[in-house]
Amino acid sequence: MTIPAAVAERLPALRANPAFVGIRNLIHTRARPDWLLRPEVLESLGILAAHDVPFDVVSVLPRHLQHVPDPVGPPPDLRMVIDHLSKPPIKAVATSLGAA
Repeated sequence: MTIPAAVAERLPALRANPAFVGIRNLIHTRARPDWLLRPEVLESLGILAAHDVPFDVVSVLPRHLQHVPDPVGPPPDLRMVIDHLSKPPIKAVATSLGAA
């Protein structure tokens, strides 16, 4: 995702595989939550959007989602999948509601 030319070069082969459904990047392992705003990443995301390839956002903390709806962030026509609904704290919420 940090080398747009490599994304553009590899994408046709990936799309030829019938099992291919999208691109996933483990953004939750990145040291900076603004990784999605790096110019080269935005360019790569634009390539995915142009080919209608979904981008799977693997997030663990709310900070990992802060740039998903950002108007200067990923292209608005990029289909994004929020992996596991960003792992919401279901147990903590259920406990606070007395449902645990």
